[in-house]
Amino acid sequence: RSLRVETLTAPDSPPASRLLLRARQALRAGELILLGDPASVCAYALVTDVAAAVAAGGPLQASLHISAAFERVTAAGSPPDAVSGSLDIAGVVQAATAAWTAPGLIAPVLPLPATVRAGHWARWQGGGQVVWLRVDAVDAQGTPGNDPAFVTATLAGPAWRALPPVLPAALAGVLRAQVQTLELRATRGAEATTLSGLGLSPAAPDAWWQQLSDDAYHAPRDRLPAKDGAAVPSPARSAAPRFPLAADTGAQPMAWIPLGVEPVYGMATGALPQTATALQRDGLARFDAELFLDPELDGSAVDALLPLADTVRLMREQPRPLFGLHAALAIGEAGVFGEASLLAVPDAIHTGWLPRTADPAPAVAPTALPIPSAWLRHRGACADIATAPADAPLIPAPDFSTFIDCGVRLLATPLLRGPLLPVAPGAYRLNWTDSEPGAGYVLLESTPADASDAREVYRGTATAFVASARNDGSYHYQVHAELGDLRSADSNTASVQVRSSDYLQRAGATLDDAFEAQWLRVHRAALRLCAATGELFAVLAMPRHFRTQQAVRYASRLRGVRGVRGLTPATDDLQALAYGEAHALSYGALYHPWLQTAAGTAQASAAARVRAVPPDGAALGTVAQRAALRGAWVAPANQVLRDVLGTALQPDAAEWQALQDAQINLLRADPRGLMAMSADTLALDTELRAINVRRLLTLLRRLALRRGTAYVFE
Repeated sequence: RSLRVETLTAPDSPPASRLLLRARQALRAGELILLGDPASVCAYALVTDVAAAVAAGGPLQASLHISAAFERVTAAGSPPDAVSGSLDIAGVVQAATAAWTAPGLIAPVLPLPATVRAGHWARWQGGGQVVWLRVDAVDAQGTPGNDPAFVTATLAGPAWRALPPVLPAALAGVLRAQVQTLELRATRGAEATTLSGLGLSPAAPDAWWQQLSDDAYHAPRDRLPAKDGAAVPSPARSAAPRFPLAADTGAQPMAWIPLGVEPVYGMATGALPQTATALQRDGLARFDAELFLDPELDGSAVDALLPLADTVRLMREQPRPLFGLHAALAIGEAGVFGEASLLAVPDAIHTGWLPRTADPAPAVAPTALPIPSAWLRHRGACADIATAPADAPLIPAPDFSTFIDCGVRLLATPLLRGPLLPVAPGAYRLNWTDSEPGAGYVLLESTPADASDAREVYRGTATAFVASARNDGSYHYQVHAELGDLRSADSNTASVQVRSSDYLQRAGATLDDAFEAQWLRVHRAALRLCAATGELFAVLAMPRHFRTQQAVRYASRLRGVRGVRGLTPATDDLQALAYGEAHALSYGALYHPWLQTAAGTAQASAAARVRAVPPDGAALGTVAQRAALRGAWVAPANQVLRDVLGTALQPDAAEWQALQDAQINLLRADPRGLMAMSADTLALDTELRAINVRRLLTLLRRLALRRGTAYVFE
């Protein structure tokens, strides 16, 4: 926004970074002002405060603080010879030795990471000055040691010399200025989202730092007291689409300086290189019970759980929401009775995962290509074959020790680049240098390290190719140039690792009792929560690989009661339910085995659409449907499951009784379809063993709380 400057003075002597600006346009504290022209000399200043006009209709007076000043580097202001200094590129290069060779060229002495791209900013410091270079191009001259992770390159782009943060002498009589705001555009595929009018300092109106992260946006908000003292909910969040990026929660800068930013969109910069995997960034790299439990409520006894939960989420000076399955306490706002009545934690029975180790780059053998005949003999009439004989020796270049045409030469070898990090199955891009202008290029692909199955995947004059791989594995590529009957040596090998995931699931056979204790810890916490509320009923499942013997053993450990002898089953497990908590076993049921369902689109193959899922989802649907249609007191068993193709495994008929005795609800095929053959809880008390009995008691408790208040004094 253009701003007419009436006066611009430096009140301090000697001049410092503080300025007084008088102008008739409105200014607000926190706005960023551009003085001068970035094409020559410029300064960026923040508005610290604004005073009203002394006389009616007179100019406003604003106090400015100069944040930075710059001078555009020109050939006249460049050193005649290269000057050595230190190079930094945020997130990529730190303190690398580099030479400033021209107004817009910086040549690092050491190889740069291949992740340096156009759009980065390079900060060079040397000879008592600091130069900022906007990297518009990376001129790669080669890959040292054929290592595609590094390139020998020169950085090119416009450069500015940093000046002291005071008003440059060239701007003493400036008549116009600009109020700078930012417009951001984030793209993902064909989708683009724009955010306009952003302030460039944290103190500015509509500053970028007011953008909220998902955690902050969705955090529960305190109720606001109304004028009459009654609690009212906080204003509803906006339903408008949100910008996909938010400000960092770390230390805030004084301002963002838009040096070198054009008035139109430039090249998208992309994300900085990530060293952490997606699971690590999401906090899921380590699988254990802590993912599913509130840290303060974990291990709380049944009678102590609700008072502690209310303290954490309601009564503290700084209350917080509950985490994990304990967040079920906050579902709904129905008062003394909750809205939820069924609970499942299917993800808690994962077998966990381990990070995949990086596959070492294989030593790929050179591809045995036909040797051009011109490498061995001249092109005269006696050269009656297009290529050398089959028994000709494999040579890497023309044999100049014999009589061959003087025009025969080894073409320059192209430099091949591919993805440095593992890629997901699908398309990925390969590119190579145009080593011989006018030549054609042949790209070969192989999977084994000996290149025995090398095949041609591209032939043409382009210097890029989009390859595709559907399966996990290593894919190796080499390219060479061809011009008539001449060709180059094979390029360096670009090996691409294709992975559907950076992690591998643990095999069930490798898990020990310590890992099983994680599943038990979550299931016991679910039972304690349900018993503490009196409102919830937990439907639980076991890992997919469990057979009958493992399932019976797990049910026995889950039903074990600590500190009592003579009561079956008893246990010495310190994490097990105590005798006073034994009634919590009636608030949960175990189902086995896993189910196979149809997933995906109808166009996909039948095999691709079959998916194994834990049984607790289907069991929950049966319990809910039976209660809604016939009543909570009707047993949710002997009802055909819909959209289920079968079970992941089927216990033998001789094992059915063992599962029944362990109070595990078996899902198996019947002439009528696939269904649960029982509806048992884990209760030790036989009168509470049926699911419908516990669900009926929960219903009666709800009715008493909902309707009974009106009759307390009747």
